[in-house]
Amino acid sequence: MLGDIYVSMKGKEGEQELGGGVEAVPRLGKTGEFIFSQAHGKYYEAASRGRLFYSHSVARAMSAPSTSAIGNIVWNPPGSGVNLSFCLASFIIIVVDGDAVNVDVCYSVQATVPGSVTVATSGPCLLGPVGVSSGKAKAYSIATVTTAPTPILSLGEVGDAVLSVGTTLNTTDLDGMIVCPPGYLVSLHTVVAAGTAGMTSDLVWEEVPII
Repeated sequence: MLGDIYVSMKGKEGEQELGGGVEAVPRLGKTGEFIFSQAHGKYYEAASRGRLFYSHSVARAMSAPSTSAIGNIVWNPPGSGVNLSFCLASFIIIVVDGDAVNVDVCYSVQATVPGSVTVATSGPCLLGPVGVSSGKAKAYSIATVTTAPTPILSLGEVGDAVLSVGTTLNTTDLDGMIVCPPGYLVSLHTVVAAGTAGMTSDLVWEEVPII
């Protein structure tokens, strides 16, 4: 029968300033506790390393899930070598629409380059020139896709004609729960096609190398 096994751990009290690749002991508080903290915003690491990206689609008449897609469409090309880990989705009404009902996160397989595209405003969250991106994913406001996307997550109600402009603002922290592999796309669509070009939306994702 094995006896008790003891593990000794050492730490150092106080702040540390470390360079890349430096080995160090864990940090301790003044009362001997180990310090585990989120030193910066939770997406700072990915953003500062150039792995976080955004797509901003302005004033679109969002379609219901369709091969003629209108909304916010992010495609991960086959062979990209990355998974897209989605961090945030948001939308706001800028023109009242009584048709659209609510907005869903959707996905579909997409093995070839989408056709008839209108590109969305996109780029790295490590800010630089707008529209210049070193990312693997492609972002569109309008695209012809192979398969009508499948809704997988409801983001919230769009509203109806009794609501005034701007009363529906929805931001959802996806926190990496939706992962899009190469050869697929993720998109935002309304349940019923919008009647007016009044929906602005955003998607934010991290490109994570496939190991």
